[in-house]
Amino acid sequence: MVAHASSAATVAAVLALALTAATTAVSTAAALSIPTAAALRAAFPPDDYVLDLTELRAKATPGGGEVRAATLATHPVLGLPDLGTAVALITLPAGAINPLHMHPRAAETMIVSAGTVEAYVIGEAGGRTVHTLSPHGVALLPRALLHGQRCVSEDVDCEFFAVLNAADPGVMAAAPRLCDAPLADVADAFGVDRATAQAVCVHV
Repeated sequence: MVAHASSAATVAAVLALALTAATTAVSTAAALSIPTAAALRAAFPPDDYVLDLTELRAKATPGGGEVRAATLATHPVLGLPDLGTAVALITLPAGAINPLHMHPRAAETMIVSAGTVEAYVIGEAGGRTVHTLSPHGVALLPRALLHGQRCVSEDVDCEFFAVLNAADPGVMAAAPRLCDAPLADVADAFGVDRATAQAVCVHV
């Protein structure tokens, strides 16, 4: 009986060691199959690391402004582990706006290169902070906070860069997304009737 017990214990120990060795081998093989950061960088040609934002497709903003953005979707190199960034060039004629919006996955550093830009941020508990920036001015906009920009120059167009700390920052325009809610909820939020809410939302 003692001999049988000893044999069973030996078999169990051998099986445990074999299982551990097999698991370690699988884990090692899996780890070796994951490319290093250097290998990932080498997968992109040198030209991918240089961007000309003026060549990107422009998205119109109210008042005739334009946004040209390089993100993970347009430039996969931006998603590298040691880059993880997105960048946009925004041009606004005098008086034009970049409407209220937020980036759910990124903070934004905006850098003014021309004109005078008024940037505002809505706090999570309410309230509004306004920054008025001239060329070389920089504003830091925390992740997921609502914000917008306006060109307040009287006769000079504005231009600024937005650098975001995620390759896929996302963007949610405040007015259209609010109007995606049930009409009754939109009306209640503003304290108006449904007809008024509908009249507003049809234009956003």
